[in-house]
Amino acid sequence: VGLAVKHQVAAIAGALVWILAAEGIFSGLLPDVARYFPGAAGLALVGINASELLTPSLGAVMLGGYALVALATGAVLMQRRDIT
Repeated sequence: VGLAVKHQVAAIAGALVWILAAEGIFSGLLPDVARYFPGAAGLALVGINASELLTPSLGAVMLGGYALVALATGAVLMQRRDIT
C-alpha cells in the first residue's frame, strides 16, 4: 500500500480504516463475501473463529494473493511516477 499511495500517513491510515471499520461495515452487508476480506483471512490464518472463516491454509493463500496484488499495483504506479 505504501508504494501505491504517495504519503505514508495516508497509506497507514487507509489500511487501518479498511481493516477496523470498512470490513465490519461490509461484513454486515455481504456476510457470504466477508470471509474473503484481508482481515478475515488473517484471523483464519491464526485460527480465530475457525467455524465461520476460511481454513488456515486458504487464509494464507488469500493473504498471499492480496500481497501480490498490492505489490503489483504499487510497482505499476511507482514505475509511472518514476522520474528518470
